[in-house]
Amino acid sequence: MNAPLIGVITTRTPVSLRPKVLTALVTFAMLAGPVGLFLAGPLLQSRGPHTLFAIVAAGELAASLAFATVAFRRTEPPASERVTLAA
Repeated sequence: MNAPLIGVITTRTPVSLRPKVLTALVTFAMLAGPVGLFLAGPLLQSRGPHTLFAIVAAGELAASLAFATVAFRRTEPPASERVTLAA
């Protein structure tokens, strides 16, 4: 979980769904830590650190590409959710 991800999710999620979406995001992020350790321990013992780091790097690259695909897609928010700035 990081600031750009939260920013994209917040701006692209309808206002009525934001609390549920952000709660799900935080829940999955908190669950990912123990699951990652559970999977990384045996992999580290059986394959070694070089293989483990290569797998982690490939996963990070895949996640970054998926994020970039979503983040750089241009979409206009619905008219009901547009924010207008007063001059």
